[in-house]
Amino acid sequence: MDFANDIFTLEPPSKTSFKLEGTSLPTNKDLYFRTKQREIIDQYAAARIFLRETETDDWSHWFNQVDDERNNTAFKKIFTTYFYETALMYYNIVVDLTWALCYVSAEFAISNSSN
Repeated sequence: MDFANDIFTLEPPSKTSFKLEGTSLPTNKDLYFRTKQREIIDQYAAARIFLRETETDDWSHWFNQVDDERNNTAFKKIFTTYFYETALMYYNIVVDLTWALCYVSAEFAISNSSN
């Protein structure tokens, strides 16, 4: 399955340098936001893995093929259904995490705006 974008563009750059003068350690809130961002990306990647498996031609790592073509076709359809269902579950997790992060971000912004 071809996707329109590359998931790795969502991650922070791997080669970043910082000047340590005047910096401070991240707070627990900083770590929470980064952790949720990472979790969203991981769940999104998992969903893509299962969607990609729906178009696989190599079924031998999922089930042992038998001589009966009718049974092989049935197994392929069953496993394809599992892959779609699992991908949908992971996409739902992404939506839930995104809403949770939006809520916490809004709550954080509102609580800091009163200072």
